[in-house]
Amino acid sequence: MAIDPLFARVLLQREKLKTSIIIPDIAAKRNAPCIGTVLKTGDTCEDRIKGLVGKKVLFGQHAGTWINEDGTAVADPLKAEFFMCMEEDLLGVIE
Repeated sequence: MAIDPLFARVLLQREKLKTSIIIPDIAAKRNAPCIGTVLKTGDTCEDRIKGLVGKKVLFGQHAGTWINEDGTAVADPLKAEFFMCMEEDLLGVIE
């Protein structure tokens, strides 16, 4: 992947839901998963954030930009593979 976060940004890979329940599009977008794995951090991220690489975290759905592998922004979170946000938009670590 050729996407590198700048400054205090964090690149996350969205966790895909494993479910057999059919959810209408509107509800699915509103309740899009906000769990992802930290892939990369920017140069100016705090050390405690840099230490989260490889860990699952909870993040705010509307706090950043949903993107594809080629770096293009995606409006629909369900069609995006990655999420870029600021380090302070991480809400917690999932153990």
